[in-house]
Amino acid sequence: MPQFDSQIDIDASATRVWEVLTDFGRYAEWNPLFLSAEGSIANGSRVRLALKPPFGRGVALRGKIVRVEAERKLVLRCGTLVPGLYQCESNFRIESADGKVRLHHHETYGGVLMAIVAGAKGAKMREGCFALNLAIKRRAEDQDWKVRPRARG
Repeated sequence: MPQFDSQIDIDASATRVWEVLTDFGRYAEWNPLFLSAEGSIANGSRVRLALKPPFGRGVALRGKIVRVEAERKLVLRCGTLVPGLYQCESNFRIESADGKVRLHHHETYGGVLMAIVAGAKGAKMREGCFALNLAIKRRAEDQDWKVRPRARG
């Protein structure tokens, strides 16, 4: 199974990083991978995501929040409507120290589609994950992000 691991240091509190990561209603404003996300942040809750990978066209995903530890950990498992075609587990862990955060991001991919895509597009998949991490950092470090109007789509 293809996997991706990264970490990024963010000059913001764990609370702010958590707010950015879990504010699904604002993903369209800043998130380079997910055009939209719907659902509540609670263990076992169902979510719907619109993924736009850095290659190819967008795809609708359905998933489940596997683990939530407020301001510390978010684990989401999702896939396509066709079972076995695409699966992904996204694991975000927030580590705080001295008013700053290190965000650990781990992705595990599976399914028939990923077996095909991972070889040819593996570098693009990693680029997309790095772009997501950088976008979280930028959004969390922006002091005025909560007061700006939502993007129109």
